[in-house]
Amino acid sequence: MNKIIISYWSDFICPFCYIGEQRMKNLMKELNIFDKFKFKLLSFELDPNAPKQRKLNIVENLAKKYNMSIDDARNTVNHINELGKAEGIDFKYDTCLGGNTFNAHRLVKYVESKGNYENTEQMIHAIYDAYFTKNLLISDEHVLIELGMKIGMTKEEIEKILNSEEFSKEVREDEEKGYLEGVHGVPYFIVNGNQVISGAVSKDDMKETLLNVLNEEKKTKIEGNHSEGVICDETGCQLKK
Repeated sequence: MNKIIISYWSDFICPFCYIGEQRMKNLMKELNIFDKFKFKLLSFELDPNAPKQRKLNIVENLAKKYNMSIDDARNTVNHINELGKAEGIDFKYDTCLGGNTFNAHRLVKYVESKGNYENTEQMIHAIYDAYFTKNLLISDEHVLIELGMKIGMTKEEIEKILNSEEFSKEVREDEEKGYLEGVHGVPYFIVNGNQVISGAVSKDDMKETLLNVLNEEKKTKIEGNHSEGVICDETGCQLKK
């Protein structure tokens, strides 16, 4: 069965990217439609010029960036933590170590180039988990090496990638494609090539889009086999009796 592709721009230090992706996957499992979809990560850096590690912590950085008080920033971060926990993530955003994500994106591109979808998904989740739950510095090559080795890569092959320019072009191409698409913030999902879900929207909004796509797919398949006599409603499409 050909799966429906969900392409999505995301960055590993973006809390709503992790929350949004997990929310979508949780919803798919609840609706028993998870096996009908396949995800494809497209690289996006919230700050391509970010240093290896930021001097300010997450709360301080948020307060400075949005001209907030420390208390307001802390309340915002705590709220984000609760949103993550609601999706089953051991979310610890307040103690994350912010920094550059370019090499993390390159590593995922390398894993993806091997053609193993499951390994790619594991690598993506491992990086999110390292950042938001284990609070590791994902710009550190030693951290990325450890994560890659856990899904079967060797230390030598990961070092070779990280110490080269390999897969830099692929990351930049994703980002350029996003800019041309009009992506200014992430997460940004494109379902089946035409249905957009922007941001970590509610489950109801996600549900509406996903079911609409499935109904359209079903309708297209039926109409492909029978040019007339098709009836569709909110539950799907079928042949007229």
